[in-house]
Amino acid sequence: MPVEKNKSANTVSDFRPISLLWHLGKVFEKAIMYFYVDHVLPDLNTNQFAYQKGKSTVDALLCAIDFWTGQLDKPDAKYVTTAFLDMSKAFDRMDRGKLIDLLMERNINDTLVNIVNSFLSDRYQTVRLGHATSSTLSVANGTPQGTLLGPMFWLLYVDNLDASCKIIKYADDLTMIGDATTSYQSPQNIQSSIDIVSEWCDQNNMLANAKKSNIMHISNKRTKTSTCNAPSAILNGETIPTVKSSKFLGIAVDEHLSFEQHVQDVGEKIRPLTYVLLSLKRSGIPVPLLVKFYISCIRSKITYATPAWFPLATSSSIETLTSLEKLAIKIINPGAESYHDRLQNLSITPLKQYQQQLCHNYVTKVTDPTHCLNELLPKHSSTRHSERHQHRRNTKCRTKLRERTLFYSYVNGDCIKYA
Repeated sequence: MPVEKNKSANTVSDFRPISLLWHLGKVFEKAIMYFYVDHVLPDLNTNQFAYQKGKSTVDALLCAIDFWTGQLDKPDAKYVTTAFLDMSKAFDRMDRGKLIDLLMERNINDTLVNIVNSFLSDRYQTVRLGHATSSTLSVANGTPQGTLLGPMFWLLYVDNLDASCKIIKYADDLTMIGDATTSYQSPQNIQSSIDIVSEWCDQNNMLANAKKSNIMHISNKRTKTSTCNAPSAILNGETIPTVKSSKFLGIAVDEHLSFEQHVQDVGEKIRPLTYVLLSLKRSGIPVPLLVKFYISCIRSKITYATPAWFPLATSSSIETLTSLEKLAIKIINPGAESYHDRLQNLSITPLKQYQQQLCHNYVTKVTDPTHCLNELLPKHSSTRHSERHQHRRNTKCRTKLRERTLFYSYVNGDCIKYA
């Protein structure tokens, strides 16, 4: 039966087709996955962050933030143009013949290729709504949604998609970042990279949706920028909308990387949950369960992707989030006199301290040489001081924005306090 993508589903495109697999097929999927993960995934391009062990949305976000701030740190940098492209029904449009060819190019065992071909071929779909059932139709392209192998096949399918600018992939989300514009009269044009993506889509039965895509010009908040001369970007004959804020992997990224819009969005999500917490309190739910509800349903939303945005957030934004926590904690434990007393009674770490710890833990993981973002850490350089060699990080930045990013904050100890 059809599954709604959103609450106001009115058209066919608002529903998501989910495939029902027979149980033995699921067992075969897992068997194929072991081989696929070992022989295909290690050779994929490093700019893909989805469906891979050791990679996450936070990694993709930090990779983009590092490139944005790095470009804006260059002399005379005005702004950086970024394109967030939406691929329409990517999993459903995959050309199965091309996918099989890509598997064969990776020297995958012929028997396994035949099994995959059998898994994808001769598939049919029908829709059941209530007591009504549609006629059966053959599914010519794509991979079954709701499967383990579907996302893995997409990683291989999109692996050869590249552009002349910085490109970050997360499943079917495609983010392209141009070099910094150094002149308002001759702004950076990202159109050539968009044309490459459009050509790739034509060759691989894909469709990039201009209406759901957008362009954003990111600049240093301290500079007076004027992007009115920035050229429009065209995709499939349509102009891509230019915005001041865009959703990127669950985070609202604004044109100055202040993440104020993200904090506002979090507040809108948290307020209804706070009312639910109040209702649970009034119904007599024990305090330990209220604490679990707060940690799992409220604080988890506040702290999502903290290492990416927290070091760049304004003090007023951090205070806004703290006030949301204060309200929730007061509902759970109204008897204590102060916010910190309530937290201590409930054995909860203060929000700001918890976020700082999340940042510390993340940077600790990145210091592992095998981590996908290890190369983004500021490099060591040797200097002579007091007749001995000391190693220090090369932490010089032209802009405060660059200095406040996670890795430079970790080195300089400006935004994040570490033991």
